[in-house]
Amino acid sequence: MISVLIASIVVAGGFMYQNSFHRITVKNSLDEIGIYNKNIRIDSQWIPLEYNEIEKVNSIIGDLTDNNIIDEIKYDSTYHLRTKEHFWNRNDDNVISGDLVSRLFFHTSNNLSENIQIVEGNYPKSEILYENDISTIEVIIYKNRSKNIRHDYELKNLEINDIISAQSISRNIGLVRAKIVGIFDIKNPYSEFWSGDPSLLLDPDPAMVFGGRERPIVLFTNFQAFTQGLESSNSGLPVDYQKIFHIDTSKILSGNTNDILKNLRDFQNEVFTKIPRSNVYISIIPTIERIENKILFLKLPMYIIGSFAIAFVLFYVFLISKIVNSKRSVEIAVLLSRGLSFRQLFNISIFESLVIVFIPGLLGTFIAFYLLQITSHFQFFHPITNGNELYVNLNIKVYFYVFIMNIIILLVLLIPFFEKLFSKISLNISTQFFFNSRSFFHKFFIDYLLILLFGIFIWELVNKGIVYSDIDNNLNIDIVILLAPVMFLLGVMLVIIRVFPLLINIFHFLIYNISSTGLFIAIVRLKRNFNWYSLSLLLTVFTISLAVIIGSLTSTLDRNSREKVFYDIPSDLRLIVREPINQNDIFKLSDIHGTNYVSSAFREKGIIGTTQQGPSFTLLGLDTKNIEEFIWYREDFSKINKSKLFDKIRKLPDPLPIYIPLEATHLSANSMQEPYVKDHFFWIILEDSEKRKVTVTLGQIESNWTDKVAKIPSHLKHPIEIVSIQTFMPVSGDTGTPTDWYVDNVRAIGPSTNKVLIDFEEDNYWSTLPTSNGLDDTIKIISDTQKENKFAKISLDVGTVVGVRGIYRNSNGKPIPIAVSENYLNLTENLIGDYAVVQVYGGFVPVQIVAVVDNFPTLDSTDDPFIILDINSLLNFLEFRGMVNVSENEFFIDVDELRKNEIKDKISNLFMSSTIKDADENLKQTLVDPTTILGWKVTSYLSISLCIVILVLSFYSYFFAFYTNNRKDAFILKSIGISRRTFIISLFLENLLLIVFGLFIGIITGYYSAKLSISGINYFYDGKLPLPPIIFEWNFIPLLIFLFFILIINISSIYFIYKKFVYDKVELVR
Repeated sequence: MISVLIASIVVAGGFMYQNSFHRITVKNSLDEIGIYNKNIRIDSQWIPLEYNEIEKVNSIIGDLTDNNIIDEIKYDSTYHLRTKEHFWNRNDDNVISGDLVSRLFFHTSNNLSENIQIVEGNYPKSEILYENDISTIEVIIYKNRSKNIRHDYELKNLEINDIISAQSISRNIGLVRAKIVGIFDIKNPYSEFWSGDPSLLLDPDPAMVFGGRERPIVLFTNFQAFTQGLESSNSGLPVDYQKIFHIDTSKILSGNTNDILKNLRDFQNEVFTKIPRSNVYISIIPTIERIENKILFLKLPMYIIGSFAIAFVLFYVFLISKIVNSKRSVEIAVLLSRGLSFRQLFNISIFESLVIVFIPGLLGTFIAFYLLQITSHFQFFHPITNGNELYVNLNIKVYFYVFIMNIIILLVLLIPFFEKLFSKISLNISTQFFFNSRSFFHKFFIDYLLILLFGIFIWELVNKGIVYSDIDNNLNIDIVILLAPVMFLLGVMLVIIRVFPLLINIFHFLIYNISSTGLFIAIVRLKRNFNWYSLSLLLTVFTISLAVIIGSLTSTLDRNSREKVFYDIPSDLRLIVREPINQNDIFKLSDIHGTNYVSSAFREKGIIGTTQQGPSFTLLGLDTKNIEEFIWYREDFSKINKSKLFDKIRKLPDPLPIYIPLEATHLSANSMQEPYVKDHFFWIILEDSEKRKVTVTLGQIESNWTDKVAKIPSHLKHPIEIVSIQTFMPVSGDTGTPTDWYVDNVRAIGPSTNKVLIDFEEDNYWSTLPTSNGLDDTIKIISDTQKENKFAKISLDVGTVVGVRGIYRNSNGKPIPIAVSENYLNLTENLIGDYAVVQVYGGFVPVQIVAVVDNFPTLDSTDDPFIILDINSLLNFLEFRGMVNVSENEFFIDVDELRKNEIKDKISNLFMSSTIKDADENLKQTLVDPTTILGWKVTSYLSISLCIVILVLSFYSYFFAFYTNNRKDAFILKSIGISRRTFIISLFLENLLLIVFGLFIGIITGYYSAKLSISGINYFYDGKLPLPPIIFEWNFIPLLIFLFFILIINISSIYFIYKKFVYDKVELVR
C-alpha cells in the first residue's frame, strides 16, 4: 500500500503542480503587458455618423460577444465616438479656416462621467435646440484646454456659456453650435478608461505640417446629442468608432488558454467579416501564444524527468508485487490443488488489488494537495509567488489522472500474479520464491514484441520530435513519443533479463576450476536463482540510469541557458550603436578607465551575387587584432579553432602607398588595348590627405603602346596617393566590350622630377575590381624578355560598374578573405578557396571563402546565411569605393568587473542612441527566471528526493525478501561446514558483481536515455533550434548520491544477513 500511496502522491502532486506552474507563468506574463494592453479594442473609421448605423454596429458586436468567451472574461466595456475635424470659432458663426489653424473634434463616451469631475458648470444634457435649421448641443471641455488656446495666431479662453460654431472640414457646408456648460478635470489619470495616456482623448497632437498647426480642442457631449445633434452637419461622413472590452485576467487563468485563444481568433475574424474596414487589437493573443509555447517547451524536461520518476515508482510497485506473489506461491498452489478455479483465484486477487490500490490512491491525492499547500510557503517559492500561496487546484482532472495511474498500478500488481498463474506450479517447487523456469513473458516472446514497439517510438522521437501542430496551429506534446526515452530504458531492462543468465553461465564456466569457494558459491547462487537476482540488477540499472538522466539533463539545460546568453553577448558588454560615429568616438570609448579591450564590429544585411534578386545574408565584420583575446567561443562551432579562424580572415599589412612627389604636376602612363575599343578611356584614381578622391583621365586607350599625359589637380593636398587604375566606357551593367588592356610605367612628371611610380617589376598587390558580372576580369604580369621589363595585362570582360573596370591595390593581391556558414556554401555551391562577389550597401565587394563556420556568437544561420570578415578590410574597401559614411555599429567590450556600472554610465553618455547588453545581468535574469525555477529545476530536485525514497524502500524490501528466500540455502551451507568467512565473501561477491554490472549498464543506458531526452527538447520556446546547439553535460553528483545509498544499503543488508547466518540455529526448513 505504501508503493501505491507514493505513486498517487506523485501523480496527483505532479499534475496539480503543473497546473500551478502554468497559472503562475501565464499570470506573470499577463501582468507584464500592463493593465491597458490586456484589453480588447475594436476600431473603425468608416461607420456613418448616424444613430441607426452606430446602433447596428453595437448590436453586431454585442451578439458576437454574447456567443464568445469575451462575455465571460470581460468585466466592463467602453466606447468612444469622435467626429472628423471641424473648423470653428467662438461666439461667431463665421468659422476660421486655414491649414495651420486649430481644429475641433466632438467626442462622446459611455464611461466619461465616472472618470471626470466637473470643476465648473454641469454635465451636458441631451436636449438639442434648433434655430434656423442649426442645432445647438451642450458640451463640456477639459480644464487644461479651456485656457490660452492658440487659434488663428490669437490666444483665447473658453468659458461657461460660450457658443462654439463648427463646420465639418470634409463637407465644407452646414453648421453646428455647441454651448459650453461645464469644465472638467480628470479623476484618476491611471484609470483604464484613459488607456494609459489621457492626452490621446483630451489633447491630441495635431497633424505634422510645415509651419506647425495649432493644437486642436475636443468638446465632449452625451451619446444622444452626439448622434442626433451632429447628424445633419456631418451627414454622410464617417465617425471614428472605438470599442474597448476591459478584460479580467483572473478569468483567463481559470479557463483553458487554448479554448480562449480559439474563441478570440474566431471573434477577430467575425468582426473583420461583419464590420468592413475594422481593426481588432487583441494583444493578449500573441502574449498567450508566446507564453503557451514557452510553457510547452519548459514542460518538456518536466514531463521527461517526471516520466522517469513515475516509471521508477511503477517498478517499485512491480518489485513489491513480485515479492508478495512469490511469497504466496504455496498458498496459490494449495488453493488450486483443493479445487479453486482460476476464475475464483483471479476474482480474489482483483478484490485484494482494488482495496490495495484505490484507497491509498484517494488518500494520496489529498496528501499531495496539502503537501503542495505547505511547500508553497517555503522561501524558495517567494520570488515566484510574491509571498502568496501557491495556487493549488484539486479538480476533476486530477482525480482522473490518479484513476488512470491506479488502473496502471492495478495491472502492474497483477503481472506477477498472471506470470505465476500461467507457470507450472506444484507443491514441490512452490517452496521457492523464484525459480528458473522461463517466465510467461519469455515463453511467448512478449519482451521481443515490447522491444520492437519501443524501437518504433524511439525512431518516431528521433525523426519527428515530441512536439506537433494541430489543425489550429497550436503546439502540442505527443505523450506517447514523450515516453520514448523511458521505453528505451525499459527495453534495455528487458534485454538484460534475457542476457543476464547467459553471462552468468559464461562466468560459471570460467570459474569452474577456480579454487575460491566463496566465488564459486556466489556464481552458483546467481546461476540457480537468476530470476531473483535479476531484480537487484534491474533495480541498480534503473537507479543508476535515473541518476545519470536527471543529473545530466538538468546540467545540460543549465549549461544551455548560460551559453544562450554568452552566444548573444560573447563579451562582458555588447554595445549596439544607432548613430554615426567617428574615430574620435572610438578613441574616447577605449580611453574609458576600466575597459580592458574594445573591439569594433560592423553588422549589416547584404545580397549574394551582383543582382538585386540574390539571396540575402548577414555580414559581421570583426576587429581580428584583439577580439580573440576575450570573445566567448566554443570549439565545436567550426572544424578549426578560434585562433586559426581569425588568422585566416585577419587583414594583412597594407603595401606601402604609392605617393606622388611634391614637385610633380602631371601623370603619364604607357598603355594599349587589343582589340581596339572606341570610347574606352584610361583613368587614374588619386586620394589626398583629406580622403578626397579624384579621377585623372589620360584619354582614349590606343591600339598600340602610347604614352598618355594628364595634369594633377592643383587643389589636392599632399600626400597624394594612387589607389586605383581604371578604364571607363559610357555603358552600364554587363554591356562592356571585352578587351586586353596593357599598362606599364606610370610616371610622375614635373619641372625637376620624372619618377616611375608603377612599373610592375617588384611586388604585385593588384586585384581586379568586382563588376556586375562578378570577378570576370583578371590581371597577369607579363615579362618582356627583349626589353627586360614587366608590364600588366588586364583582361577585361563584359561586366562593369556603371562603365568602370580596372585594378586596385590591397594587402595581398586577392579578394577579402571570409568565413561563411555551412548553408552559404549549400546555397551558392561554392567551395573553400573560391572567389565570389557580394553586395553591401549596393556596392560590389570581392571575397574569397577561406573557412566554414557552423555557428558564431550573435549570428543565426537558420534565418539567413552569414559571412564573417575583418572589419578593416571591409571598411577600407567600402571607403575606396566611395562609401565614406559607413562606420562601426557595434562593439564588444571586456571590462573590469568592479567598474562595470561606472563604465556603462559613461558609455551611455558617449553614445546616446545605443543599447548596452550586459552578459552578467542577462545571465542572472536567465538563472532566476521564475518559469525555469518553477519548471524543470524544481521537478529535478523533487525527482531526486523521490527516487532516493524509492531507492531505499526498494532495496531494503528486496534484501528482506532475499533473506527470507535464502534462509534454507544459508542453513544448508552452515550445516555442511561453510565458514563464516566464505559465506560473507560469497554474499559480498554476488552483490558486488550485480552492482558493478548494473553500474556499467546503468551509466551507458542513462547516457543514451538522456541523449534521447535532449533530442526531444532540443528547441527554444519559439520552436527554433537553440543557439548555440545543446551539448551534453555530465553531472556525477546525483550518480554519486545514488551510488552512496546503494552501497550503504548493500553493506548494511549483507551485514544483517551475515549476523543471521552466525546466530540463527540450524533447522530443517521445508
